[in-house]
Amino acid sequence: MRRAFLSFFFLSAVSAQTLYLAGDSPMAVGGGQSGATQGWGAPLTQFLTIPVVNEAVAGESPFLLAIKGYSPNLSLR
Repeated sequence: MRRAFLSFFFLSAVSAQTLYLAGDSPMAVGGGQSGATQGWGAPLTQFLTIPVVNEAVAGESPFLLAIKGYSPNLSLR
């Protein structure tokens, strides 16, 4: 019983993690303004088992994304 409880606790802790990305064009889906390039944030999901939320916007810094409200999940700590 103890092993089952610990396994359940570990699985629930891992599944609750999410990676939030905030940055500019090198990270953004579509990359630059023309959309002709692809940022590294999109293919990152292929290498991770946790959810990835890519809130990157071309031409904006992570700080400005939070200030302008693009990234409601981004904390300014």
